[in-house]
Amino acid sequence: MNNKSDSIVYVYAKEGKIETLDLGASEKAHKKLLKDGWVHTCTLNACVFLERLYNESQDVAKEIMDLGKRSE
Repeated sequence: MNNKSDSIVYVYAKEGKIETLDLGASEKAHKKLLKDGWVHTCTLNACVFLERLYNESQDVAKEIMDLGKRSE
């Protein structure tokens, strides 16, 4: 089994597209992405997200599309 804490993903959205980065890449690019109009929409654990998506989601497409929306 892998270490699920190693699978953190930072999600940014702009103009109907998303950009996903790991911790190292996000630390380097965060300020530039925000300056360029990207919005940080969520931080997720990819392993947990995929497990939940596969095992529990009734609407996989909606779950994926929601990544591009800012959560409140």
